[in-house]
This record gives sequence, C-alpha cells and structure tokens, in this order.
Amino acid sequence: MQTSVQNESAVRMGSGKLLINDSNVGLLDNATLNVVWNVAEITASNWKLPPRKKPEEITFSADLYEIDLSVLQEIDKHGVLSSTAGTETSTSDEIASWFETDKAYTLENQNWDGTEPNVTEVSGSTDGVLADWADYDIIEDKNGEYAIVFEDTTEATSLSTTDQVITVSYDYTPNVSEKITFSDVVKLIQFNKVEFVNTDENGKEFTVRIPKAYGNSDYELSYSADDALDETMTVPITFKAYPDTNNELLEIVDEQAV
Repeated sequence: MQTSVQNESAVRMGSGKLLINDSNVGLLDNATLNVVWNVAEITASNWKLPPRKKPEEITFSADLYEIDLSVLQEIDKHGVLSSTAGTETSTSDEIASWFETDKAYTLENQNWDGTEPNVTEVSGSTDGVLADWADYDIIEDKNGEYAIVFEDTTEATSLSTTDQVITVSYDYTPNVSEKITFSDVVKLIQFNKVEFVNTDENGKEFTVRIPKAYGNSDYELSYSADDALDETMTVPITFKAYPDTNNELLEIVDEQAV
C-alpha cells in the first residue's frame, strides 16, 4: 500500500526570487542548491569508527535572464563599473488614489550616479499641494533607490482618502550607458549575502540563505539566433559558500511546513 501525504505544506511548489545583498536580480531559471559532503570512515584492523562528515562545498547556481551590468558587477566585483550620464529630464510619476501614509513608493526613474532626484512638486489631481519634509519625505530604500513616503499629516491624509491621483514631479539625469572594465590584475574576492526565497499562496516563505558567498562562475554570454522566438541570452551564475564569523555556511529557513 502506498503511503499517504504526511505534511502537504511541505510539498514545495514554484520557484522563487534570488536576492543578492537584499536586491532582487530578476528573472532566472534552473535555480539549484548543491551541498557536497566529505564523508570519512576510519577502519582499523579490528574495529571501524562511526562515519564522520562535514560540508565539502555548498553552491547555489542559476541561469540569469536579465543581463544587467550592475547585477553582474554585484555578483563578481572584479571589474570596475562606470556610467555615462545623459541629459537632465523632467518627469512625473502617478500614484493611485487611496495611497498609504508611512509607505515607501519608489520613484520610477533614478539619477545615474545614485544621488537623490530633485522632486519639484507633489500634488493631487483636483486639489492640494504637499510640502516637502512636512507632508512627505524622499528616502533611500533598501535597494539603494529613492522613494517618496507620505507623512501622516492632515494634508496628506486628506488627499489619500479622496478619489484623486497623486502626481510626483521631479528632475533626474539618466544613464546613457554602463560599462564594466576588467584588468589583468589580482584582486581579493569580495563576498555577498545570497538568499533564494520561495513564497507560497499564504505569503509564507521557504528561504535558502548563504550568509557569506562569492561568485564562482566564469562569464559566459550565450547569444541566441535572430529568428529564435523562445530563446534569450542568459548568464550562468554560481555562488560558493564561505564560512562567516560564526563558521556558518548555510541556513534553510521554513515558514511553510510548520
């Protein structure tokens, strides 16, 4: 007789998102965690000791679809990333009515050099203009991008509870190009925190976390044919675990099956 399911929530469905130093690297495929054990048995002529083992190598690999040079630089860190600035541009973002106070809304466009865009006006579609540092703040979020946060003031709250769109007008200077330059030099490897997070329909997470890892894959850009409809360029990436200050290599955290 076949067995029955013991814990249905322990059956994992779907893929996940890859975070490098808390930044989502985007679309990927073939995500795989691989743990290789070093097992030893000590056998004397008249007795055998119990087997012992320790992690020999822990790696996380995937095929990355979004070929973003800033992401590749974060993975490898051997090259030098540089940007070329474009022309300052005025633009605006629209935030739907019933927005929330004390919640960060990331600006759609960012400055090429990572500095704060110049917000010139924040207003409702029918009435009301909000004041900088009174009704809203511009902050840097955890991904290093700038966002607007509406304060819980009378002016901001009155706009958030009426059916009107909030317009954020600002100036920014975009990139026109990015470049990674590799030189014939030896550099110390820099480390990353790597997390792969699977989230189920209840918002609970199953997380693989390598607290200290380094990029351990060669660069390989595979170009697809011009007439290929279902193929894109991908970059295979691999991270290898390295002991952190607590000598830890890997954490697997489960919220789903408990």
